Amino acid sequence: MPTPLAQDIAPSVRSILEQVEGVLLGGRAFDPTESTRQFVIGLSDYAAFVLLSRLTARLDREAPGISLVIRNTSRSVGLPMLDDGAVELIAGNFPPPPTHMREELLYEEDFICAGRGDYPELDERLDLDRYLSLRHLQVSMKGNASGYVDAVLTEKGLKRNVVVTVGHFLMAPMLVDASDLVATEPRRLFAPLAGRLPLRLFPPPLDIPSFRVVQTWHARHDADPGHQWLRRVLREVGQWV
Repeated sequence: MPTPLAQDIAPSVRSILEQVEGVLLGGRAFDPTESTRQFVIGLSDYAAFVLLSRLTARLDREAPGISLVIRNTSRSVGLPMLDDGAVELIAGNFPPPPTHMREELLYEEDFICAGRGDYPELDERLDLDRYLSLRHLQVSMKGNASGYVDAVLTEKGLKRNVVVTVGHFLMAPMLVDASDLVATEPRRLFAPLAGRLPLRLFPPPLDIPSFRVVQTWHARHDADPGHQWLRRVLREVGQWV
């Protein structure tokens, strides 16, 4: 059984060994067309919806032997998953990383309002008073009754009527389509579905700051040519979403 001291130093020793491995791998060539490597990536359902179809399309064309394992992550658990080695890369919205991790901006995400296409309350321009009078749906990965949009409203001394909170982004478009609820969520979540579901999209009647979508990885992967290739592909995918 490991001693308490061994347990305490194990993460540091593992990190050192992985960094040495990364340096050694850095001397090897990486050919995506021939590689059969498996990458383990952490994505929220939002990030998977936005990025994964384009990423897999690139792999089909450029790296048919490479496989992906996608593990669900979120703002609160993404960085610990990197530290634990549960994933080797995460993409989404995360807190600023510690010094032993690296971060790269993929894109800035803004917000849009969505309602059912034949909802009569949305037959006119959506001003702030009308917006606040509606029944709202919001997404909270932690199940909190208020979220990012509510914090913006609170700063202005305003409050909306949130009647449904769900823990998965992809639930939101379906619930909006089947109810009188209005959602204010990331634009890249709703805009692609507006042509498939009878949704009406509106700019929010207040200024909601955008948020950053990044890819983050442990420094031990810096010199890994395969990891460098994957990060480059994700960077290019992010430029086109």
